[in-house]
Amino acid sequence: MLNAIRVKGNTNNDVLDQRSRINFGKMYTIEHNCKVYDFGDVHKDFLNLLTENWRYVLKRNIQGEEEDTQGASDENDDDDGSD
Repeated sequence: MLNAIRVKGNTNNDVLDQRSRINFGKMYTIEHNCKVYDFGDVHKDFLNLLTENWRYVLKRNIQGEEEDTQGASDENDDDDGSD
């Protein structure tokens, strides 16, 4: 798992769960007429980390490395792939 990125919500009611994650390995297309909620912004001190994380994942995916290169433990070691 990569380092956390601080996000500041627009209001005090806008709070992200600590388990919220971005999947940098997946592209999301948002249509021009799609309604979206303006949650807030990445804190200015974390913009570089956001970019670094994105580049790291993009490079890793291009090189074909496994997703678990950061040493995160796999909780499903006994998974037989029969999901």
